[in-house]
Amino acid sequence: MKLIQVMLLSFSLVAQATGESDVIGSLEPIKVVVGGDVILPCHVKPPFYVTNLTVEWRLNETKVLVYRSRGYDPFSQDQRFKDRTSLFLDEMAHGNVSLKLTNVTQNDAGNYTCIVPKLQGQFKKGNVTLIVAEPNVMKKKIDGPDPALPGQDAGIGIWIVPTIIVIVIVIVIVVVVGLIYLVTHRRCPTLRSGTQAHQEDNHQAIPLNHVGNTNDTNV
Repeated sequence: MKLIQVMLLSFSLVAQATGESDVIGSLEPIKVVVGGDVILPCHVKPPFYVTNLTVEWRLNETKVLVYRSRGYDPFSQDQRFKDRTSLFLDEMAHGNVSLKLTNVTQNDAGNYTCIVPKLQGQFKKGNVTLIVAEPNVMKKKIDGPDPALPGQDAGIGIWIVPTIIVIVIVIVIVVVVGLIYLVTHRRCPTLRSGTQAHQEDNHQAIPLNHVGNTNDTNV
């Protein structure tokens, strides 16, 4: 184990001398709910032994954590982060300087900076943005929109349009059938009256013709 640490230390010294080491944060924001624990990722690339270096985490200008001389410096740390921060000490040999933050509050939200001040590289700082949400807000984002809220249930919207179309079609059919029924029953009495009148005229004409024929015979 000591041999491996010596080799890593030697590699880190070579990397620092060549200026090829950078501190890498996170391009994507990290999200957590109030009261939860979160890890703010940060590492040195290429990875090397950083246990003997100074590491600082800051929220704006507030010192969240200070690691130096192979241990934490509680006197340099802001009191509101006391007993809530730590590094992965076993993984610092591989360049991991990620911060673990516990019992997160709304005041912990913001832009964090991981600093390795003695690093000989182009980038000595890595940035991480922390977003803190209330538990109910995060739950809604995971579970989806509340079906009780108007305009958010896509399933209801899918059925509204077809239902309206069917109702309109049924109304049109009923109106057309009603119109046909009315027109048909209006014509029937007219036809019946005309037929009856024609029959009465014929009935009256027969006696007249008969009378005429009788007179002619007598003459």
